[in-house]
Amino acid sequence: MSLRALAESDLEFLVEDDSNGWAMPIELKDPAEKTSVDLRGLSNDIYEAIDPDLGIVVSGRTATVTIRISTLVAQGFTLPVGIVKTDSRPWTVEFKDLAGNDYLFKVVEARPDRGVGVVTCILEAAVDDS
Repeated sequence: MSLRALAESDLEFLVEDDSNGWAMPIELKDPAEKTSVDLRGLSNDIYEAIDPDLGIVVSGRTATVTIRISTLVAQGFTLPVGIVKTDSRPWTVEFKDLAGNDYLFKVVEARPDRGVGVVTCILEAAVDDS
């Protein structure tokens, strides 16, 4: 088995295992098809960042999800994309924090890593107006 094939088989445990790993349930919604899929993936939502030049805490919020590409394809989805036009509906992502609170985000950028087999979506807080 090649290293890439081994990495793909390990992704199920590394990215999607929510009983023994870090994975969280994630709902991804495609605005064009108005369909959603329940996935497992890695998520984060960090409210503070450190300025690398000054070494001080600056206000900001960084939220991302990382999803296995092969799972998206198997569910009939394309890779999410950030929607630039404000009159277009964005891809959205919803997940819970550790306390069980729901958070809704819109995808502003998708960064696929086809060598590893995941896509990381850069998120921004969204208002649910569906």
